[in-house]
Amino acid sequence: MIQAVRHWVEVGNAWLRSVDRPEVDIDALEISFDLEGPVAGEAVMPRNVARRRRSELRLRINEDLMRRYPVRMVQITAPHEVAHFVTHLGWERPRAHGKEWGWVMEELFAKPADPTHTMQVAPKPTASFAYFCGCQGEHTHFVAPDIHEAIASGRARYRCSACSEEIWGGVYLASPLPT
Repeated sequence: MIQAVRHWVEVGNAWLRSVDRPEVDIDALEISFDLEGPVAGEAVMPRNVARRRRSELRLRINEDLMRRYPVRMVQITAPHEVAHFVTHLGWERPRAHGKEWGWVMEELFAKPADPTHTMQVAPKPTASFAYFCGCQGEHTHFVAPDIHEAIASGRARYRCSACSEEIWGGVYLASPLPT
């Protein structure tokens, strides 16, 4: 990934030099693999990147997607995120995935200007809580953390649909909700 980022920065810098604009300092660009969730990558920069310290440029990569889809991440995400840096250095106030960014992706990098990816994101495991009622063990009610928090804080009350008793317990289960 780092070699791919370096390549796209070099391509972008060649164009930025040709139009007399500041370049992306590859040596000052911090690359981290700490991004989580559905986002594949994130170009982090100050609002006016051309006037700020170059060390404020940061590229965040989703480590899980990088591990599961290394080719797509290198071929699509790396140029996508570097295009944000190039766009912000090459134009005044461009939109995140606007026409300038699209031009950098398609004309300069010869990549499709698609702002979203199609990689499958692994579901985040959610802890659950087991609650009980008066059905003599016939029913165990599994609730998500947000429902448990509402019950525990007294903001909500839930009743069993079979026996109509208020559910009680709230035993923590470190695994996802049963299906």
